[in-house]
Amino acid sequence: MSLLMRQHALANDKFLTRYPHSWLVWEPGPDALPGSGVDVSVAETRAGSSGGPQRPIGVDVLCFALKLPEGSAIKVGRAADNELVISDPMVSRLHARLDLAGSEWSLVPLSETKKTTVEGREIARGTPVRLESGQVLELGGVKVTFYGAAAFKERVASAGVRKS
Repeated sequence: MSLLMRQHALANDKFLTRYPHSWLVWEPGPDALPGSGVDVSVAETRAGSSGGPQRPIGVDVLCFALKLPEGSAIKVGRAADNELVISDPMVSRLHARLDLAGSEWSLVPLSETKKTTVEGREIARGTPVRLESGQVLELGGVKVTFYGAAAFKERVASAGVRKS
């Protein structure tokens, strides 16, 4: 997030030109990591082949750009061949798919055994749900927030502001 904060500070008006796509944000904290009884040392993630596993630690926030051509999809799950890999035992090997149609994203749960929720509402396997900016998605035990470009810009701008 710190790089994106610097980009925002340097090019406030051009931030959306540079980053016009939607994002998934994995916040640190007890609600973002798997629940009790799960070894959080395995709650890590990586995007495709862009490097080794990462996880939000302390105040770190992981941001995943959803940059795809219209009509594309992102596979999400524990298996290494997914575009977004979440290495957590509560996440299925192929847990869900994020679909882009026009400018709208939808989430399609693919797991038969692991839960997927949007805003706390469990979604049945194969049922597409249109995503709205600010919605919290729970994939197994990992919570991420979906942001459209404008809302993500606001999130980045407020990243340095501490909540009391």
